[in-house]
Amino acid sequence: MRLKVVSWTTKRCVLLIGLLLCLVGWSQEAADETLARAEQLLKRAQVAQGIARQKLIEQAQRMVSSLPAKAREPLDQALNRACISSSPNALQNALHEIASYRATLSSEFASPAPDKVRAQLNAIFAEPDMQPPPKPLIERVGEAIGKVFEALLRSLARLLGGLGGTGAGSWGVFVQWVIIAMLVLVIAFGASYLMGRLEWRRGRRVPTVLDADQMMDARLLSSAEWRALAHQLLAQGDSRAAVRAFYLGLLRLLHEARLLDYDPARTNWEHLMSLRSPTLPDPTTRERAYHLLQPLTLRFDYLWYGNEPTTLEDAQRFEQAFETLRGMVRTDAQRVA
Repeated sequence: MRLKVVSWTTKRCVLLIGLLLCLVGWSQEAADETLARAEQLLKRAQVAQGIARQKLIEQAQRMVSSLPAKAREPLDQALNRACISSSPNALQNALHEIASYRATLSSEFASPAPDKVRAQLNAIFAEPDMQPPPKPLIERVGEAIGKVFEALLRSLARLLGGLGGTGAGSWGVFVQWVIIAMLVLVIAFGASYLMGRLEWRRGRRVPTVLDADQMMDARLLSSAEWRALAHQLLAQGDSRAAVRAFYLGLLRLLHEARLLDYDPARTNWEHLMSLRSPTLPDPTTRERAYHLLQPLTLRFDYLWYGNEPTTLEDAQRFEQAFETLRGMVRTDAQRVA
């Protein structure tokens, strides 16, 4: 499903870029054609006299009025002078302005080569961020179990379809469905037990201590793991790193509760302001979380980026905020990547 979504998104991007290129080419051709017509009118005006000359110049003015006002300003001035003056030099200056406009138009809006555009698009779509993310282990195991189960059902249908011979009637079908139901229950209970053990082990696992370069992305650990890591760092006497772990745990906790769309490319203050985004759910809880994190974010900047000495009281303050936030968000918040 993810691959299909990425593929459809890619197609839409390609179509959009192609449409933009077509629009650029079309606008260039339309402007160039307008200027060419105006140039023909002015050349006819050079050999005309009196009212005929004046009408040809006015037609040229109306012709170029569809061009962008800022870009055609020198051309309008030259045409106005040609209307007022009967000097041949005035028309010659207007023709010169048209030629300059056409030269500028072709240099600014030249359509790129299709091969170059295609190569650039291929380079963009080859970036790691454009590739479909790998499926989690549990999802892949579930798909494998589903395929095995489907194959088993087909095998049972072939094996038990003739149970009891042709005279067995509905009895053979009944036995077949009883066996299938028992197998479904056994597999379901086994899968539930296995997933429960995996989650229990994940909750019990205490993460190893990360260095400063690794403690930059709240997605590396769950909120509970960030909390456990902070306690480890406190036990080792590293209050500064413990404050960092508690703060990342706060961001991760909001992300798990779907109150914050965490992005490691954003700053802490951008994450704080996103808590007031109208597109996210539960505005009351988000507003309470905003007021909780605002002074902590300011203090964290002084401690982490300002290199102020970090005390045990600072770590306890961040831990207390973590516990407060954990009591505010939903206890059944789903774990998200």
